[in-house]
Amino acid sequence: MENAHYFLHVTDTHLCFDAEAPDICCTEQALRSLYQTAFAWDHRPAFVLITGDLVHEGTSADYARAKTLLQELDACCAGYPGGAE
Repeated sequence: MENAHYFLHVTDTHLCFDAEAPDICCTEQALRSLYQTAFAWDHRPAFVLITGDLVHEGTSADYARAKTLLQELDACCAGYPGGAE
């Protein structure tokens, strides 16, 4: 479809980042895998919408890490908080 715009909607990622036990919570790797798949499509998303519970614990370190992860994408991103945030 010519001039079509595609977006990726991801919800409730519950990202958790534990430097001392990185294998306990693997949501970051799962999200990276999803992004790699989506951005390899012929019609790569121009926009990523993330809704609901972006991080699991809600610490400032979690949000900083999530921000870094999202900045690695070559797409516009928008996030909307969930019930736990």
